Amino acid sequence: MTRRKTLAELKATGTLAHMTQAEVSRRVAEETPPDSFGLPAKPVGMDQNWRRAWRKWAGCLIARRVLARNDGPLLNKLVDADLLGDHPAMQRLLLDNWAHREPFKENGETEAIPEPAGNTLDDFLASVQRERASFASRLQPRQTVTLDSNGKLYEWAEGDAAAIARRYALDVVEGRIISGELLKRAAQRFLSDLESGCARGLFFDPIAARHICEFAERFCGLQLMPWEIFLFCNVYGWKRATGYRRFTEVLVSVAKKNGKTCVGAIVGLWGLIADGEKFADVFCSATKKEQARLVFRDAKRMVSANEELRDHVKRFSGALTAFDGENTMQPLSSDIKSMDGTRGSTLIMDELHMWQDRDQYDKVQKGGVSRTQPLCFAITTAGESKNCFCWIKFDIGEKILRGIIQNADETFILIYAIDKGDDYHNSDIWFKANPSLGVTLKLEHLQKTLADVEQDPSGLNAFLRYHQNLWPEKSLQRQGSISAAKWAACAGLDLIGEQAPYDATIKFMKMNKDTRCFAGLDIGLSQDLTAVTLLWPRARFEEGSEYLQDKKVIIVQFFMPEENLLTKEKGWGVPLSGWVREKWIELLPGDMVDTRLVKKFILELASTFNVVELGYDPWHASTLAAEISETNYVSCVAVQQTSKQLTGPIHEFLGAINRQEIVHFSNPVMVWMAGNVILAEDEQKRAGIKPERLSRDEKIDGIASTLNAWDRMLAAPPPSVYLNRGLVLLGNSV
Repeated sequence: MTRRKTLAELKATGTLAHMTQAEVSRRVAEETPPDSFGLPAKPVGMDQNWRRAWRKWAGCLIARRVLARNDGPLLNKLVDADLLGDHPAMQRLLLDNWAHREPFKENGETEAIPEPAGNTLDDFLASVQRERASFASRLQPRQTVTLDSNGKLYEWAEGDAAAIARRYALDVVEGRIISGELLKRAAQRFLSDLESGCARGLFFDPIAARHICEFAERFCGLQLMPWEIFLFCNVYGWKRATGYRRFTEVLVSVAKKNGKTCVGAIVGLWGLIADGEKFADVFCSATKKEQARLVFRDAKRMVSANEELRDHVKRFSGALTAFDGENTMQPLSSDIKSMDGTRGSTLIMDELHMWQDRDQYDKVQKGGVSRTQPLCFAITTAGESKNCFCWIKFDIGEKILRGIIQNADETFILIYAIDKGDDYHNSDIWFKANPSLGVTLKLEHLQKTLADVEQDPSGLNAFLRYHQNLWPEKSLQRQGSISAAKWAACAGLDLIGEQAPYDATIKFMKMNKDTRCFAGLDIGLSQDLTAVTLLWPRARFEEGSEYLQDKKVIIVQFFMPEENLLTKEKGWGVPLSGWVREKWIELLPGDMVDTRLVKKFILELASTFNVVELGYDPWHASTLAAEISETNYVSCVAVQQTSKQLTGPIHEFLGAINRQEIVHFSNPVMVWMAGNVILAEDEQKRAGIKPERLSRDEKIDGIASTLNAWDRMLAAPPPSVYLNRGLVLLGNSV
């Protein structure tokens, strides 16, 4: 009987380079002692919630380097207990099995990954396989960044791909690169995840980042610019504890002629020969076959220009194939009727703004669910109308970057566009939408185009779309009175020592039960939300501390009827059902809010916290407020929704935001509402200010309830200084 070769023997013969990632991982597991560090085999046939919980706990234990390959049954019990909400059982499992386990040692355990011995593609692919096979052993306890190829700590060496990506992100955030707000948010997301990603089971592999950039430059012939390195390092450098890619969906929006088609071609070629997916199917998809062929054409040219790629990839008029035809890359358009059967492993979706509906998108994306790490990579410029599928994806991407949509760890968003209020005549700000300006796109070309527009203003919309990446009427979008950046700066998560918004909220409330606060109420019976705000003028942020910081903390709980939830979610364009699961919104039975349940909630708050007074909008709430006042738990005072009544609270509220004196713990519903509110001057000009919403579907109920609480805070007498320090008599404190 023929003896099966070991991994070491397969490496020596070069066979390893042609094995899939799944095959290599399986062989590693077979040849590794069961009680050694690593991931157990994941059970099959479990539902999505179970798989998500398994990944969460596996990632947490892997990050601490306490998970062994034979811990599978224990890990499965932990996941079951988590889904059942059996916290005592979870505690017992963690304490009995992992809490006191010594982390698996790193020294001598991590095999160095040698650089390719030669310049051949086979050498390179072998190095990629070694990177993947060694991933679990390169993880470090409570660290997001894995060890380098030499088995040592990654040192961010100048010129390395990951170091360039981090430097680019820092330069963007710190203002050394002219950048739009959404790019700054993408850069900050990258930097924040490098600090705390491991807590969510996310890990950054600098070797993987190095490999994709090396592939692009050495084999595809593209001299990468920093923004492209940042893009590739994000998409391919981030991994989950399983070793598979973190990001499965990517949206890149950038002005025309900045090289996005070449980027798509590199993504396609990587998926064809280097992704480790068996029987890989790569599709370049668009609404028309001519458009779909653009990415395919660039990929084919890259193959023709490189001898190593030519040896591995066969070129046909309508397809590229690799590994004896097992892997294919081909263009695909919506006029192809057989898309239902596609099982794409990598999908490049070109000019998404031309897609009028999501039918084609769903067909090609859903076909990849059976793949180990499918990638849906969409590239686009702004469209001519918001009445299209791309605008929905763009809007979702913007909300992810702004923090309105959370728990989107699988989606990467990169948007280059000028900002609201930018003067498009100023060529300095053109870099915001054109990161390749001066390389693939000449400044003189844009200057001439602008000069033509000034002679013929009918071309302005096209100039803003194609060259500044602005959607029509973008200047009218989100012109609320509260700057998104200033609101985000008031999150205050670091003050409380928790990065998860809901956890930070609960922790704060537990330590401030006896601290003086004010309540606000805004009732929305069916078409709006009901909001209850607690507002602390001063608060403590450390357990057991008596010191109250001069920060005004806002905690808001929302209520809405359970009927028509999904209809409202679609119409309002926000993840209401996700916010319900995360407990920011409580669903009430029926098609209207039952104010009796709201009353019960308020009375529970008043009995738990030191609520001085509750301010309420009399509309729909007068009877409820009277009933609450009768209980003597808290006094209720009507706040008339007039500019005369609200001008003072609004001025103070905006001033506190500008001075970063507010803390809101990134409640995503409030993030959304803060972007929707216009705190505008009344039509009579001298009558003052009152809140308005941008549109019917852009709600501001949480802001309204907060202003009601703010009104009562301003009206209340200040607390005695003796509450904190006591009376002082003749130098002695009483």
